[in-house]
Amino acid sequence: MKNILKRSTLVVAVSMLLSSQAIANPSTTIELIEYPGAENTQAWSINSKGEVVASSAVSFIYDRKSGGVTEIDTPVGYENLAVFATSESGDKVGSAIDVNTGRTVGVFIDKKGNVDTFEHPDSNGFTQARAMNSKGMISGFYFDQNSGESYGFLYDRKNTAFTTIVESAFTISQGINASGQTVGSAIFLENNPCDPASPFARYAWVRNPSGDVMYFNIEGFQSAARGIASNGTIVGFYFDNEGPKGFKIATPKTQCATITLEEGERVNIPDAIGTYPQYISDNGKNIVGQFITEDQNFVGFVIGK
Repeated sequence: MKNILKRSTLVVAVSMLLSSQAIANPSTTIELIEYPGAENTQAWSINSKGEVVASSAVSFIYDRKSGGVTEIDTPVGYENLAVFATSESGDKVGSAIDVNTGRTVGVFIDKKGNVDTFEHPDSNGFTQARAMNSKGMISGFYFDQNSGESYGFLYDRKNTAFTTIVESAFTISQGINASGQTVGSAIFLENNPCDPASPFARYAWVRNPSGDVMYFNIEGFQSAARGIASNGTIVGFYFDNEGPKGFKIATPKTQCATITLEEGERVNIPDAIGTYPQYISDNGKNIVGQFITEDQNFVGFVIGK
């Protein structure tokens, strides 16, 4: 195992604004994150210390308190490192390509920078970790070697055990809270769980630790859930006739729900042509993600106080 964290003196270009257009609270602060010199920056997660996982040409940690970044170097023997989440203690998860095999594997980086990799046993060469809860349970997705489809997984590092979840043509399993509730999205080309007569559908979903999965959409549009707080608040996005829009809702109480948003449940960056919330902190205080500018570039954001 090698230490791969590299401290940097770079400072993330940050702008602050107050807006009642993002969510209902008029005192909400929106912090925009742009990596210096990069055209595109995407924010993926945040912990209670204010450490944001983000990416441009490299994956990095942005510290909201100091304004500085810690670049995360790709470990020796791997390329295309993508880090998506950090825990309260500073552990991180993501994926990277093994240069010897060409396979994309899940990556776990502890707070000291030591690296461990893992791969779903049924993977055809792609395993990606997307999030991790306070108990060390990791969520992500892989492409199945038999079907070629994308399935979600939960990975227990302590027991090196995988649980496959939400099988569809293309599943992304992402947010996971402290109690083990998991959220993501699923695209069905057949076997639509909510409307068997309609073969194609893209749903957001939430899975309880018992294994029960509830599918839902926002106002009838294709939808994707991406983050879930300990109180069950879910964030994600949907695609209306104008483009991608963000949402923040309580966990649905029924299967195959169509959610009509209240004004305070909409999460959109002012003047953006698309907003993609990707994570809500476990305490529910901050939302991170990316939005699309008029120039078709990505900019990371943190919504909170």
